[in-house]
Amino acid sequence: MESHIIQLEHQLDSFNPASRREALLKLLGLARDGRIKLPPLTDHHNVHCHTFFSYNAYGYSPTKFNPPAGAVAKPL
Repeated sequence: MESHIIQLEHQLDSFNPASRREALLKLLGLARDGRIKLPPLTDHHNVHCHTFFSYNAYGYSPTKFNPPAGAVAKPL
């Protein structure tokens, strides 16, 4: 299972938006089913980030930083 999760995390950095979306939805499903443990939600946020469309040494995609609304964010 861990290698499958790692593969999906790598897929989040694909240049193909459909591939990123597919990986994100699968990861969210695993998290909702309790098969991926997420850190506790907090009120602290760091919203400054770069993706592979700007400078990012790790090659992160926008999908890694911008999940669907309400998917992992704590409601106000």
